[in-house]
Amino acid sequence: MSAEEKKPQAWWQTLPGILTATATFITAVTGLLVVLYQSGVFEEKPQSNEGSPITIAGKWAGQATEPSGTSFRLEVEIYSSCMLNEKCGTISVSHVPCRGEIFLKEANAGEYEFSVANFDKRSDSQKCQAGAGEHFKLLANGKLSYFAAYSGAKGVLEKVAQ
Repeated sequence: MSAEEKKPQAWWQTLPGILTATATFITAVTGLLVVLYQSGVFEEKPQSNEGSPITIAGKWAGQATEPSGTSFRLEVEIYSSCMLNEKCGTISVSHVPCRGEIFLKEANAGEYEFSVANFDKRSDSQKCQAGAGEHFKLLANGKLSYFAAYSGAKGVLEKVAQ
């Protein structure tokens, strides 16, 4: 074989072959990352209270006040068997009225966020909206603080039954 004759190269040893292989690899990795992201693999999971009883279990009642000054009675029952993303009790807001079931969305450092859904027939179907934003935290004095993230309403509840 003369010096001027060249041995044929495999496709992957040529510049177009290398570029094609690199682009294919990047596309495959990007596709995998998109699938993993959409399936929630990279999302931060709320802290679970699995294995430990919820510290705010019981029946609570008290007054809450909206930023507008409207005051209303709030009653909530939280089951001791409450687990993340499961039905955990009931809530009742007097002035709307809204009565529905609560579901634990997040438990973090003694603060609990619930969502409300499944309103009963006594509820105002025009005003009661399903969703998260009901926040509770046990206070040092044994009372329960309440904050509605969606409206800014705040209040303090007292335990009325276990």
